[in-house]
Amino acid sequence: MLRERILSLATEMFQTFGLKAVSMDDIAKKVGISKRTLYEIFSSKDELLTCCIRNIQEKSVSEIETLVKDSSKDFVEMILGILFILTKDMRKVNTLFFVDLDRYNFRSAFELNEVKTTEKRNKFVAMLQRGVDEGYIIPDIDLELTADIFFSKNMHLTTLLRRTSQVAVVDLVNNLFLLHFRGISTLKGVERIDTLVAEMKKSINKQ
Repeated sequence: MLRERILSLATEMFQTFGLKAVSMDDIAKKVGISKRTLYEIFSSKDELLTCCIRNIQEKSVSEIETLVKDSSKDFVEMILGILFILTKDMRKVNTLFFVDLDRYNFRSAFELNEVKTTEKRNKFVAMLQRGVDEGYIIPDIDLELTADIFFSKNMHLTTLLRRTSQVAVVDLVNNLFLLHFRGISTLKGVERIDTLVAEMKKSINKQ
């Protein structure tokens, strides 16, 4: 369908060049349609961007929900699996995509991102409780406060990207994620994280 083709190509352009650099005219030319046709399907760039972000999030959420339901994986395997899902496509994303989303007035897209963050935060608390139950997370910490701290760090990701533009988004996310989880883990959890991360690095190096 034309709508899906527009979303696919627009997402690719936004992530490659940043949001501000890509105009509706650019997108129409890339898709091979008139700008009028594009505006008949998406009334504004903000609406188009919001739909692109929703598609990205829905895909990630679907994959994460499937992973969380997999009872064969322990808490640490689940967390590292989520990290893989969140970062697997990030190496091709220009840091300007995140910086522009924060800097410019793309209100619908920004508000959608905020709503999704609240939903993810609530599910995150439940996952942390699973980590406590399995003996990987320190039992005497405030899980809701821990989740708030984690998502607060995520919200400042664009600030870090502005200051360290030479650092890839995926590397920032990896370090933020692993630093946070190692900090709230029991000795058993730290050992499990380090073992699985080492195995993942070996697997990547063999590819």
